[in-house]
Amino acid sequence: MSANTSLAEMALYRTERPILISQGITDYDQQCAVLKRRWGAMKTIMDQDVAAQQASAANTGNVVPFGAPLSDADCKDMGLRLRRVDASDPQDIKYM
Repeated sequence: MSANTSLAEMALYRTERPILISQGITDYDQQCAVLKRRWGAMKTIMDQDVAAQQASAANTGNVVPFGAPLSDADCKDMGLRLRRVDASDPQDIKYM
């Protein structure tokens, strides 16, 4: 195993290797190939789950910059809310 092997990957190898042996795959290199393939599939699924959770958390609506602040009444009428003020350029302050 490489230096970048995670604890989860090592746990998978530890639990799955005896199963492979019981299935007749006794060659260490063959076991490693199967386990690496299984870990790759699990990692892909885990990464997709994390990406979906992050996208869901980040999906709080569209951010639209305005050059001037809207009044509270305008925001309420349009169903908007002020998220932040971008003042990184003092000549062009944006209200998001």
